[in-house]
Amino acid sequence: MFFLNKYFLAFTIIPLTELFILIYMSNIIGTPLTVAIVIVTAIIGTILVKKSGKEVMENLQKAMRMQGSLSDAILDGAILIVSGVLLITPGFFTDIFGLLIHIPVFKNIIKKILVKKFKEKMQEVDINSGFGGFNEFDTDFNENTNNNFNGQTIEVKESQDDYYL
Repeated sequence: MFFLNKYFLAFTIIPLTELFILIYMSNIIGTPLTVAIVIVTAIIGTILVKKSGKEVMENLQKAMRMQGSLSDAILDGAILIVSGVLLITPGFFTDIFGLLIHIPVFKNIIKKILVKKFKEKMQEVDINSGFGGFNEFDTDFNENTNNNFNGQTIEVKESQDDYYL
């Protein structure tokens, strides 16, 4: 149904909710204070994103040096981008959600949800493609010695140079 489409909700219902809350808050606390709060949250959001962005870049660099999870660092960066967009977008609803993302408990919940959705999508692709399973593929290539594919033997040799760019 058209009205239950996620894009319709994102681009229509959320802005209308923001507009309603802004009008309601300006009637309660006044227009100048409402505008000031929106501007201050955008400034706070910018500062938080800049500070967290440096941390994400450090984590990406560590992960690239094989000292951490690259996928975790990328996911943190993606969540940070969404948080920044929400905080810079004028409105109380998006600001609250953007700030909540910076709290580690909520951030971890969102990460778990995203990872679960990603795994479900990958299983759908796996099932629909007839590939036979990523686990089988992984175990075939995780062997450090000889792998046999269609009668051909492939030698896998590992050197320390493989880990440097």
